Amino acid sequence: MQGSNLWEILLIGVGLGMLHALDSDHLLTLANFTPNRTSISNSLNFCSRWAMGHGVAILIVGVAVVVFQQAIPFRLASMAERVVGLVLVLLGLGTLLRSARAFTAARGFLPRDEGGANFSSLLNRGSGSPWHQHRVVGIGFLHGISGSAALLALLPMTQLATALQAMAYLLCFSLGVLFAMLVFGGVLGGLFQRLGQRYLRALSVLRLIIAVPAIIIGALMVVNQS
Repeated sequence: MQGSNLWEILLIGVGLGMLHALDSDHLLTLANFTPNRTSISNSLNFCSRWAMGHGVAILIVGVAVVVFQQAIPFRLASMAERVVGLVLVLLGLGTLLRSARAFTAARGFLPRDEGGANFSSLLNRGSGSPWHQHRVVGIGFLHGISGSAALLALLPMTQLATALQAMAYLLCFSLGVLFAMLVFGGVLGGLFQRLGQRYLRALSVLRLIIAVPAIIIGALMVVNQS
């Protein structure tokens, strides 16, 4: 393959990765997973961890296809899709629950010893733990295995002459995903930081808006793979 053609394919890989990162289930997962009162750096951390898990999955699939000539089993991809949908539903429900408790607390219906008077702490309960941060890597890995992600990433590999070129394409695809996720993380973190400093109720309303489509899309993912 000529060098110019190879560079074009690698650039296409970056572009497809950026496009793939903007899938609604990806954005909603991270929007519901990221802590409310977060800094831009924390949001970038969450999104980069997701992209790392996603990239590892894509590279594993690529090795299986290129080296072992084995495509990812349909049942495995379908199962991963269902798990991703279930995770999205649970994340959305968790966001709804925290927001509802925060509104209730703000109106004085919860006792202080339950944390009811602390609107901010209810919105962010459990979101800063190391385990919470590491889980997003696993969710990114599931996204990389499930659905059309592997197909989108591996489709142009049939035109590549060597295994090294194919793996370079997959790496470029994953870098495109990472770049798009960092941009999204910066925007998301900046928005949450701004609202979290002055407009906690507006932030809670935004969370409700984010949670509802997450539940709907997650449920559709589960049902469509049944």
